[in-house]
Amino acid sequence: MILPISINPKEDKVQHDQGDELSDLKLHQEASWNEAITIYPSNVDAQIGKGIALADLKQCQEVIQCYDEPMLISPEQVDVWNSKGDALYNLNQCQEAIECYNQAIAINPKYAHVLYNKANALTKLNQYQEAINCYDKAISINPKYDLAQNGKGYALKKLNQNQDAISCFDAAVSINPKFDSAWCNKGDALFNLNQYQEAIQCYNEAISINPKYDYAWCNKGNTLQKLNQYQEAIECYNEAISINPKNVDIWNNKGNTLQKMNQYEKAIECYNEALSISPKYVDALNSKGLSLFNLNLYQESIECYNEEISINAKYLNAQNGKGDALSNLNQFEQAIECYNEAISINPKDVDTWNNKGNTLKKLKQYEEAIECYNEALSINPKQAQAWNQKGIALENLNQFQEAIECYNEAIAINPKSDQFWNNKGIALRRLQQYKEAIECYNEAISINPKYVDVWYNKGLALYYLNQYQEAIECYNEAISINPKDVDAWNNKGGALQNLKQYQEAVECFNEAISINPKSDYLWSNKGNTLRKLQQNKEAIECYNEAISINQKYAQAWSQKGHALYKLNQFQEAIECYNEAISMNPKSDTVWNNKGHALYKLNQYQEAIECYNEAISMNPKSDTVWNNKGHALYKLNQYQEAIECYNEAISMNPKSDTVWNNKGHALYKLNQYQEAIECYNEAISMNPKSDTVWNNKGHALYKLNQYQEAIECYNEAISMNPKSDTVWNNKGHALYKLNQYQEAIECYNEAISMNPKSDTVWNNKGHALYKLNQYQEAIECYNEAISMNPKSDTVWNNKGRALYKLNQYQEAIECYNEAIFINPKCDDFWKNKGRALYKLNQYQEAIECYNEALSINPKNVDIWNNKGNTLDNLNQFEEAIECYNEALSINPKYVYAWYNKGNTLDKLNQYQEAIECYNEALSINPKNVDIWNNKGNTLDNLNQFEEAIECYNEALTINPKYLNAWIGKGLSLYNLNQYEEAIKCFNEVIYINPKDVDAWNTKGYALFKLNLYQESIECYNEAISINPKSDYAFENKGLILQTLEKHMDALSNFEQALKINPTALRLNHKADSLIELRRYSEAKYFYLSAWGQHAFIEFELSQL
Repeated sequence: MILPISINPKEDKVQHDQGDELSDLKLHQEASWNEAITIYPSNVDAQIGKGIALADLKQCQEVIQCYDEPMLISPEQVDVWNSKGDALYNLNQCQEAIECYNQAIAINPKYAHVLYNKANALTKLNQYQEAINCYDKAISINPKYDLAQNGKGYALKKLNQNQDAISCFDAAVSINPKFDSAWCNKGDALFNLNQYQEAIQCYNEAISINPKYDYAWCNKGNTLQKLNQYQEAIECYNEAISINPKNVDIWNNKGNTLQKMNQYEKAIECYNEALSISPKYVDALNSKGLSLFNLNLYQESIECYNEEISINAKYLNAQNGKGDALSNLNQFEQAIECYNEAISINPKDVDTWNNKGNTLKKLKQYEEAIECYNEALSINPKQAQAWNQKGIALENLNQFQEAIECYNEAIAINPKSDQFWNNKGIALRRLQQYKEAIECYNEAISINPKYVDVWYNKGLALYYLNQYQEAIECYNEAISINPKDVDAWNNKGGALQNLKQYQEAVECFNEAISINPKSDYLWSNKGNTLRKLQQNKEAIECYNEAISINQKYAQAWSQKGHALYKLNQFQEAIECYNEAISMNPKSDTVWNNKGHALYKLNQYQEAIECYNEAISMNPKSDTVWNNKGHALYKLNQYQEAIECYNEAISMNPKSDTVWNNKGHALYKLNQYQEAIECYNEAISMNPKSDTVWNNKGHALYKLNQYQEAIECYNEAISMNPKSDTVWNNKGHALYKLNQYQEAIECYNEAISMNPKSDTVWNNKGHALYKLNQYQEAIECYNEAISMNPKSDTVWNNKGRALYKLNQYQEAIECYNEAIFINPKCDDFWKNKGRALYKLNQYQEAIECYNEALSINPKNVDIWNNKGNTLDNLNQFEEAIECYNEALSINPKYVYAWYNKGNTLDKLNQYQEAIECYNEALSINPKNVDIWNNKGNTLDNLNQFEEAIECYNEALTINPKYLNAWIGKGLSLYNLNQYEEAIKCFNEVIYINPKDVDAWNTKGYALFKLNLYQESIECYNEAISINPKSDYAFENKGLILQTLEKHMDALSNFEQALKINPTALRLNHKADSLIELRRYSEAKYFYLSAWGQHAFIEFELSQL
């Protein structure tokens, strides 16, 4: 109850008591201490009471003034000194407060509360040990002094003596279990000891005691944050904020937790709240800068750091943060200035040296970066991140082993860092120590199985070990963690491509492109895979996408060139290669590819220039030397090509391809044995190359080693039984061994594989031709012509087969087709001439031979054939001139000597004819025709014995040679050796019973032996074989005439005259008519005979 002042308002006691009551009611402002003091200025109690009321009103300066007066009046007032000390403490004038507490203690050394207050002031001055001493004195005076225990614990905590601090807090709460501050402080000490769960229990105790204890809620939130229980932490901060929305630390801590949750915008809202309360709150400015940094809002981040620096230019974190933001804006030089500023503030700050090193690393100033990391490590050799970053810098200097040593140091400090293991793996991978790298990646994965990069890197190492399936599994892991990981999708596509699972690879590249459609290399990789699927047009579309994104993407231009090359668009490919070269003129690969395209356009010299460019850049590229060799080969510069192949072999002596190509060039130089040696080298490296076995077969074929060639072709066929080319080649070799049927079987195999090969049909036709199966050969030639009607060779071959079937007109039509296609081929004109010859169209034949000779005047066959044709026109001298032309070209041309001899024989120049036959025989003594004709000529010279010797030579060579038997028989006949002659004619008949001439000549000989009946039988045989044999009828008539069977004789003469009326036969008929006394008829036929004889004599006279 408040006493009414109206009793005696002027009494200081009344006013004093009234003030006490108001103060007890917390109505400090209404407390009228001034009235009591005004009434009685020396009222010490009133002065003290007023001070207490002002203290409760936090008007500390006025409190001090209130206490000054009582001290003057009564300096022994302990409470006055204590209260004044409290007021100074509240004004943060702790040193002055301590002096007051010392005054109080001097008056009363056992005043525990003053000792406690002094300790609090010392704590505030960070003089923790002195504070502890005071708390101990207070506790020694009052062992149940919970506040002192709590204060001591706080000081110990500040000295990081957390375990001792906890003992003090336990003492405090054992004294006062409801001491919320002590519970909270204990939680802080446990937090410092990383005993977060126990800390939370303490905060919960404090909150249960005081649910409005914002500090406890805040610290509980801090602890939950450490346990990564961010949502629960935020709930605590929200509780704290609801209690004290003006507490900047709580807003800041809530922002920090949201930042940990990557909720940077919400974090910034919290920092803004803190800054709205305290615009100079540097922690909030710093944290806000970091959140902006994490949102890639680097410029805004820098503005926050600048704000911090404007508050305190020596604020280390601000300089560091600003440096980081500038570095991310690629303003590296300005960033380094910030780090230098930070270093000037604290040259012992490890993080700053690290950050400066990182920025120098971005400037590729790796050595300077390493110096920074070394500085950091000189300050703290256990700074794992500095070792790690130094390792990265060394890696960029290709000092991989030294980098690994740094990673080892980092791992020794922190073996649970997935990042360090990953980086060590990368360095080992760069040293191509893939298995060791994988072990490192496995360590990183065991620490953090959700580390995307390490799964990716492990996949890369497995990829390099050609373990593509295992690599794919790693990329799948990376993708399962981050389905938007472009690199993982890309590399998975690459691994699938190497497994030839091209469609699946394309799907991966599509996924990557859907994530990043502006990635030039993804479009390019998709294009590469589509090329593997032979989808070159689609691939080009991809390369166009890549180029539209990056006009300077040399690789895309180059790959587009490849795709165009595959579409045979070589000129367009070259344009792409030119684009690539304009961007990267030092790419030997692109120069090489441009060379390929020019090669395909038959621009071999230009191709060589490209290969030379490539070689100037990379003289150790066996591939380019090989390609240059190809181009030189095409220019028929085989020796120069071989030199290129030798260069390639010197670099890569195990390249079967180059050995094979060198073999080709040697083959073209007709150095077949050397070529075979090259093919053998290629086979020793790759015994399963059907191509090389085939080529070796070619070379052996050229050496006429056909059987060995066939063995090579068989090897090639065993490897590739579907190669029509090899079956065709084997057929050739069998053809050369006269194994035509086996050759045909090979050609049939080739045709079954490639029925559209005109070459094989033509070759089969050849073999059938050799087997005299001309009709079947023609069918083959027709097949070849249906496929390639422009093949002059096949038309010519068909003509030859028709010629053999005596279908000369049809043959000529074929030769005409061949000539129309290729009018400059002398063989075609020659063959047409032969067919015309057979049709007795001699003049036309000569015209063909003349055409052939205008093309090739050195062709002896044509001169010979022209000579034969002139001979048939009885133009013997001109014929001899042709034979002489042939012999001037080739004096060993046996047929020209032979035919010249025949023509001289017709001119009755028998001796000269014999000389020709002798020349022919000196060249070919085994030619039966020459021996036979020489015999005929000797017979014409009545040198019958010598003639018989010639016929015997012919018969020793060929006992079945009919003309020689007949010639020998006639010579024996002329020697009147009729019986021996008959033996010869019998040999002919034995060999060929249908030989009319043999029966006729045998009939002559029998006639001479007066064996008329046997003679007549011979003529009858001749007539039965050839009813048009006029000589048989004539000779039979003469024998019948001798036997005086004139009527029969007359009948035979008439038959002979019907076939061929001659004067002699008219005469023979007239003789028989005389014998039959038919004189008038006889006279008529004698006159007819005489008239015909006179006509012949006249005609001869005209010649």
